[in-house]
Amino acid sequence: MGEDFVLMSWGVQDAAILRENCLYYNRDISINWLKRFADLQNFVSEDKRIKCEQNQPGLKNAVISLSIEYDEKTLHNALVDATLSGEVFVKTFDKERFQKRIFDARKVS
Repeated sequence: MGEDFVLMSWGVQDAAILRENCLYYNRDISINWLKRFADLQNFVSEDKRIKCEQNQPGLKNAVISLSIEYDEKTLHNALVDATLSGEVFVKTFDKERFQKRIFDARKVS
């Protein structure tokens, strides 16, 4: 991945689960690659175009709000959800706002 990357997921809990699984299966593993992580759900919750309940938009609501085409039958497929998340990110990206959302997932519990 190189050095200039940010891992993202739809929700902060994924960072904690990924960290815990890495350490569970190999206590000696370096998890330095988790130092730059972003919660895409939290990031897009600030976008006024996206309708959400309690400031936690679901991926489906974000996709619908941004007029991104999707197939209802394929939602919750890992590759489909990752692709849709990427499309949501592209439509909502703001470099300055995004930089403020990057955190160190090595410290998430």
